[in-house]
Parts: sequence; structure tokens; C-alpha cells
Amino acid sequence: MNTISDLILFAGIIGLIVALAKPTAFARFLKGTTPTRKKLGLIFGGVIVFALVLLALGPQPQPQKTTTTSSHTQAANTATTTNTASTTETSSNTATQAATKPALRQDLAFQGDASFCDATYKGNDNGTTTWTLNIKQTGELITHLSDKSGHIYRHDNNVGVGYTAYTADVNINDVSEINGLLYIGNDSHPCKIAPAN
Repeated sequence: MNTISDLILFAGIIGLIVALAKPTAFARFLKGTTPTRKKLGLIFGGVIVFALVLLALGPQPQPQKTTTTSSHTQAANTATTTNTASTTETSSNTATQAATKPALRQDLAFQGDASFCDATYKGNDNGTTTWTLNIKQTGELITHLSDKSGHIYRHDNNVGVGYTAYTADVNINDVSEINGLLYIGNDSHPCKIAPAN
């Protein structure tokens, strides 16, 4: 519905501009009367008002609702389900501690050039993901983390030798890619990416 309203609005604005510039362009559409700027202005002004009313009354775009459950909450639910049959408090605590640790994802690893930079990544208990880069030569670092919904958390920094860490508000299970590229002069070196131990 909004597309039709947009088209009507666009046609009304274009028609109004043409009508004000050259009213005789609409002579063939208004048979029997002489087209004037006033008549055409009222017609196209009415079309514009009509389109604006349609836009205002039409369906409004709904914001995307994403429900993200942190790994801690998921783990607590898993632990509760797992421990229903358990009767001892000790086994319940052990299962809860094991279940709350974020998953170790090997599929995000990348065999880059570790002689220039290497990175490790990990999921945090609070549902975020951190990746830390060990820079071995001064240069420009471009790194990003992408999630499965298409969001990109990109960083572009001049860095010196040492460690640089970034955190994204994305659960490790929702990460689709982690990448790093170190530019030294005109040369680029992809960073080795591996899970943190």
C-alpha cells in the first residue's frame, strides 16, 4: 500500500511542477476547458494531499523484534532440564557450571599469516563475543565481526605492536564471521583467527 501511495505522491509532485511550468501540456486531458495554473494546481495539490493521507493511514513498518537469549540464560534452562532427574545438589551445581560456559566454535577459525597478526575469539558469559588481536608490526588494522542477521561490527584503527581487543554485543552462537586484515604500507596481511582456550 505504501508503494502505491509513494507512486501517487511522486506523480502528483511531478504533475504539479509541469503544470506550473507549462499548463498547456495538460490541454489534451482537460477537453473543453482551458488548463490554467490555478485549476491544475488544485488538481495536483489534491492528488498530493490524497497520497499523503494514504501514507499516514497505511500500514506502518514494524520494527524488527529480535529476541536474543544470552548463553547464560540458555545454559540455566538446559541445566534445569538436565538436572530434573538429579537429586543431589552437588551434581546440579556441576552441571550448571558446565552448561553456562559458552560454546567453543572452531568453524570461525581462519588460517591467516600469524607472523604479522593473530587473533583469538571467545564467547563471554554475559552473551557478548570478544576477539583479541596480537599485532606484531605497526600498521592499519581493519577487523570485523559479522552476525547471522547481517550486522557488521567493523573497526579500522592504526595500531602498534601489542594486543588490541574488541567486544561485540553478539552471542558467540550468532556470529557468522570474524576477520582481521593488517595493512603495512601497500601490503595487506590477513590475520590468523583461532578460538581462545
